[in-house]
Amino acid sequence: SATLLASLLGIGVAAFLACRSQAAAAAAEKIRKAEKELRATIDTIPALVVTASPEGKIDFINARWAELGFSEEAVRTDWSLVVHPDDLGELLEKRAKSVATGEPYEVEARLRPVDGPYRWFLLRTVALRDDTGKVVKRYATATDIEDRKRAEYALRRSEALLAATQRLSHTGSVGLNVTTMEMFWSVEAARIFGYDPSIRPTIELALARLHPDDLHLAQRSIERAMQGEPDTEFEIRLTMPDGSLKYVRALSH
Repeated sequence: SATLLASLLGIGVAAFLACRSQAAAAAAEKIRKAEKELRATIDTIPALVVTASPEGKIDFINARWAELGFSEEAVRTDWSLVVHPDDLGELLEKRAKSVATGEPYEVEARLRPVDGPYRWFLLRTVALRDDTGKVVKRYATATDIEDRKRAEYALRRSEALLAATQRLSHTGSVGLNVTTMEMFWSVEAARIFGYDPSIRPTIELALARLHPDDLHLAQRSIERAMQGEPDTEFEIRLTMPDGSLKYVRALSH
């Protein structure tokens, strides 16, 4: 009958709608779990992460910012407040160029948390484009490089002190890899041999300065070094481009 048919249709529609509702709920739960997993991944990354609009307006920051003591509000509303004034100019310049062109950029800058000193970070930004090439999102990371910067500073200071010591004492250092025969020397050593420090040193260049009668001393020293023999100490004469002689005390180790 018509009444029975209508009842069956009603049951079928209800069952269909129930299945659609369950499928939608399952899909929504799947998306929620994926988003939660993605958020946990981003928060676990050992770097500060932000996402922004094509114009550069920040709309997301990961949990690392708060963990390192940065103010989430300051980062979201005016991130320049956490940047060292001396580093802000270069950062703003590169950011403006990147926003205008969509090209990625990276810059080193000092950032400061709410309670704490400035620390060096490496900032990298890339743009996400759609199929037409239009920028639809911007992603950026900030990686702590404070330890690296401290090591670089210590190395530069050590090199400067060594160079000053050699200059004051008129002592140069020359190194030789006895396996590859690759040679290097300090600025003062290049000066002693009468060469421009920017020139790549070679054994041939060094030996070309030796007085012919002293050549065997240097050659013997190289041979002993290659054989792993003890230190050698000797005096040699260098013949300079102007014809003058320079007396040098050499110690090899």
